[in-house]
Amino acid sequence: MPSQADPDTEKGRQDRYKLVEKVVAKGSEVVAEAMLPRLFAPDLPAEAPIVEPVRQLILKTRLAGTVGALQGMAVRPDSGALLPKIDIPVLILAGDQDQIIPPDKANALAAAIKTATLAIIENAGHMPMLEQPETTTIALDSFLSEVGV
Repeated sequence: MPSQADPDTEKGRQDRYKLVEKVVAKGSEVVAEAMLPRLFAPDLPAEAPIVEPVRQLILKTRLAGTVGALQGMAVRPDSGALLPKIDIPVLILAGDQDQIIPPDKANALAAAIKTATLAIIENAGHMPMLEQPETTTIALDSFLSEVGV
């Protein structure tokens, strides 16, 4: 599931298209430079062991995939009306320091889905599974136990 149900604002859409142009002209390094500081909790040191593997993942992603993902997010429709119709168990994992999808947006998403369980992972940004793997695993295990899996 995507990180959010909201579409990009007009400014956000235009910024994504500008990023696409930069990626086409200069490569994936542009995305790594733009996204890495926002993916993790702000106080995570740039030399933390989890940063370089994510950088390499971004750099090794085919340009067509990166461009397609950016263009897809730029035209993402508003899916908010679909959220109340979800009737299966949903776990929403959110970092308490997420700079991309702040906790208030995660809370709103969870409130809109009647079957949602929200797990806020402390000391994590947009990548709680990498920043706080043990806490994320506990949240996943708890959710799966709760739903009988």
